[in-house]
Amino acid sequence: MGTHEEALAAIEALDSKYCWEGMEGPMVVKWMDTALQRRRREQHLAAMRQGLVPTMAMAL
Repeated sequence: MGTHEEALAAIEALDSKYCWEGMEGPMVVKWMDTALQRRRREQHLAAMRQGLVPTMAMAL
């Protein structure tokens, strides 16, 4: 994107609007994660795998 406004317009136009065959939900379009956000998510996922935090069960 050339400008901040163009990026905002793209996010608004695309986020949660399209769902392709085989996908469980619509496409998510958002700002790129910062390194800190990514590191915290990875730590949380690792803790979930070790059973240190509860996981969210999906209702079917």
